[in-house]
Amino acid sequence: MTSQPSTLRITDYGAVEGGKTMNTVAIQKAIDACAEEGGGTVLVPKGTFLTGGLHLRSNITLRLERDAVLLGSSDCNDYGGEDRWTDALVKGEDLSNIAIEGEGTLDGADCRNPKGEEGFRGPHCVLLDRCRNIRITDITIVRSANWAFNCGKCSDALVEGLKVRGGHDGFDALESNHFTFKNCDFRCGDDCIAGQGNRDFVFEDCYFNTSCNAFRFSCVNFVVQNSQFKGPGEYVHKISSRRNMLAAFVHFSPTDRSPKGPEPHSDSWLVENCTMENVDAFYEYNYENGLWQTARPVKAVHFRNVKATGLSRPISILGGDDRQFSLLMENIDLEFREGSPGHEHINASHFHSLELRNVVLRNSGQVPTIITRDGGHVTLGGVQCVR
Repeated sequence: MTSQPSTLRITDYGAVEGGKTMNTVAIQKAIDACAEEGGGTVLVPKGTFLTGGLHLRSNITLRLERDAVLLGSSDCNDYGGEDRWTDALVKGEDLSNIAIEGEGTLDGADCRNPKGEEGFRGPHCVLLDRCRNIRITDITIVRSANWAFNCGKCSDALVEGLKVRGGHDGFDALESNHFTFKNCDFRCGDDCIAGQGNRDFVFEDCYFNTSCNAFRFSCVNFVVQNSQFKGPGEYVHKISSRRNMLAAFVHFSPTDRSPKGPEPHSDSWLVENCTMENVDAFYEYNYENGLWQTARPVKAVHFRNVKATGLSRPISILGGDDRQFSLLMENIDLEFREGSPGHEHINASHFHSLELRNVVLRNSGQVPTIITRDGGHVTLGGVQCVR
């Protein structure tokens, strides 16, 4: 007869709610005890539980009940305090079969670290390194002192119903693969989704609001479907104090991150059935001298069934000298915001192919709608230019 996985309550190991008692040792005892029993669920009941950095174990589900809060300490030394990139409220390394679930909240408390980036960034809310078989369900993350999620070299993850509010980046992935996001809601001060060198990422029915970029990302096999992009940002960008949403999509491949392998960093993109509102730019790629875009190129990008209103900058593409980049746009409607200076909608150079099918381009009529240079094939079918 197979025994049922354990469910251990953190209060049975000495955790005290109320937000004033430090519970790091008690909660970690519950996690370790559950792991020693072969795995199971560590339950955080209703209430606010103050804690420093916690370490997950394999085969553990951390479940936060509705109205349960894991409140991070405001003292960066309670997470380590030395390395801004390895400190986290919840951390896992070389783990498998892990989950963070429930309708509760991880609160990063905007913990400041004077040794952190920009002199104040503190611990991430969740840091997973070399983990696999991951499930994140219905959790809310608020006031993350650095990235809400930092996932490096992780694989096989389902992220469903995640909500991120404020803080910095919402979800960063480095050299990770097979991630699926469903019904997630990102409202961030910095990039919603960031990272490079990834493979097989899917986003379905998600919402993106930021005072930076929705995606600053590179990935091979990338799908975004049935999603909404809306600016300006609800939460201020902490460095610049601005709220405008810069771009829906920006290629990300910095040369100083040691990219590996011969293949491009972005290929086989499909973005379909989406809306954008008051986002400065639809898509930006500058392989020659763009910010953090020059290490690996982009190949094929496909936008289908997208309506964008309130733009202020064109789709901008500057590919490499080998002209690998191909863009296909089908059933697209682009409109600049009222009062925006006259711009072309698409400015492309050093590309392999540019194909537009059933595309409506709305601007002042005083400037060209499409500008191309040093490119390959341009195919226009059913393109309307509307004042």
